[in-house]
Amino acid sequence: VVLFLIVFNLLPDLLKNQKDLGFKPSFSSNSTSSRAFADDLTLMSPRLEKMKKLIEEMERFLTWSRKMKAKPSKCISLGMKVIDGTYQSFDPEIVVGGSQIQYVGDTPIKFLGHWIYVDLGLKDTKKRIEDKMMALFQAVDESGL
Repeated sequence: VVLFLIVFNLLPDLLKNQKDLGFKPSFSSNSTSSRAFADDLTLMSPRLEKMKKLIEEMERFLTWSRKMKAKPSKCISLGMKVIDGTYQSFDPEIVVGGSQIQYVGDTPIKFLGHWIYVDLGLKDTKKRIEDKMMALFQAVDESGL
């Protein structure tokens, strides 16, 4: 596992050099094209053509490693654009390893333990927490303690 992670961590380092392909959040002066945690990788780009270049770089790295492969079945994609002043999601039709990546749509995704929604709001997250807490309280009530 340690050797795998040593080699895998070369990929985010390689992608850091692709600053022109990255996404620049409004709260930062720096652009970023990727985030990695353990063996999970998130690619971000402001334009679809730039995303395709990031994917090409990633696939070139995986080929270079000779053993690592992308697992398209574990990947999801999300495109966002502003329409009439609000963010709307769309299917960017991303292809990795010859397979089209599943589009997340309006379904929330779990990222590092936190549910993320297309509108980036917290209303549904609060509802999930409330429902979970109520279920836990109910279990305690029913336990007879």
